[in-house]
Parts: sequence; structure tokens; C-alpha cells
Amino acid sequence: MEELNDRIAQNKYARMAGLMYLLVIAVFVTGLFLRSGIEKSGNFIDSSHRIASSEHLYRIGVSVQLSTMLLALWLAISLYVALRPANRNLALAALSFRLGEIVLGAMWIVLQFLSVSVHIAADHAGTFNVGLLSELSGLIFQASANSLNVSAIFMGMGSTIFFYLFLRFGYIPRVLSGLGIFASLLVIAACFGKLVFPEYTSILDLAFIPMGLSEVTTGFWLMVKGLNHESPALKA
Repeated sequence: MEELNDRIAQNKYARMAGLMYLLVIAVFVTGLFLRSGIEKSGNFIDSSHRIASSEHLYRIGVSVQLSTMLLALWLAISLYVALRPANRNLALAALSFRLGEIVLGAMWIVLQFLSVSVHIAADHAGTFNVGLLSELSGLIFQASANSLNVSAIFMGMGSTIFFYLFLRFGYIPRVLSGLGIFASLLVIAACFGKLVFPEYTSILDLAFIPMGLSEVTTGFWLMVKGLNHESPALKA
């Protein structure tokens, strides 16, 4: 009876992880959408005017993306609990990488709010100070981009291990777990590439498309089907 309850709880957390996969993507994209209308192409002064005129909307967009980190924490915990019976050590390693992702992602959020403050200050500053604030904004942008890339590398490492456990123990269809491993490794390679060759960022960002596809399909599968009851790990 206790073993049955453990399996029910394991499947419950797997379904929770499926929901979190979908919410993380949906919420993050929502935050980008709220900011995209303000973050248009243009020089630093134009950007500062737009951000200052829509400050609260912009801050809401950043705050929405902050909630993504909280959802990612629930995702990591849910995946850990669901996959811990298969291999506790690997599940713990994956959880540790995902926690590193969240910490670095939170640093990225802090830098986003700092960038808002710089733009607001520039909107009311004189010509000389605007030049200094523009340089400061550039440094913040670089630090922000680097923290986001390193965060994605940690995410890719944790995701690779989680999907390996899905594949190794047959919890989900092999095509989904295989796509997850491939997409996770591709993100790691792309983010290292962006750190070394930042001039190719726009091209390397395409590597996130398979990751998004993988997480959406896996999320729907886990929500609807849960873990594969025919898996030897669940029968053990």
C-alpha cells in the first residue's frame, strides 16, 4: 500500500512538472511581449524616453519574468521528486544545476531593474550625464546578457540529466526524451558560443527553438499521460 502511494505521489509530481514546463514558457513570453513594445530599435536617448513614459508597464514586464524563476523552481523540485526513485544521485545533480540556473536568472532580473533605473535617470539628465549613463547602460547590458547565457548553460545541464533519466527508465516516449537531450545539449553549445562569439548572438538564439518545442511537448505529455506505468522503474 505504501509503495502504491509513493507511485501515486511520483506521478502527481510528474504532472505538476508538465504544468510548470508550460507555465514557465508562457509567463516568460508574456514578459517579453510586455517589454517588446517599449524596447524598440533606436539610440539610448530614445529608449530612455520610451521606458520613462511607460515605466510601470516595463517594470510589470520584468516582474512577470521574475515570476518565471519562481515557476522554474517548482519545475525543478517537481522533476526531482518524480525522477528521484529512478536515480537519486543523478536527480539531485540535475536539481543542483537547475537551482544554479535560477540563482543566475535572478541576477539577470536584478540587472533588468537596474537598467530601468539608469534609463529613467538618463531621461532627466543633462547631455554630459547622458553620455556616462549610456556607457553604464552598455555595461549593464553586457553583464545581463552574460548572466542569462550562463544561467541557460546551467539550465541545459540540468535538463540534459532530467531527460536522460526520462530516457533511461522509459518514463516518457523515447522520441520526447531524445529530443529533450538533443535540445538541452544544443542550448549549452549555443550559449557557450554566444559567450565566445557575441556577434553571432542572433543566429545562435535559434538553438532555443528545439528546446521550446521539447519542453512544450513534454509538458503536455506529462500533464495528460503522466509517467509511463509500464516503465520497469515503476514496476520495481
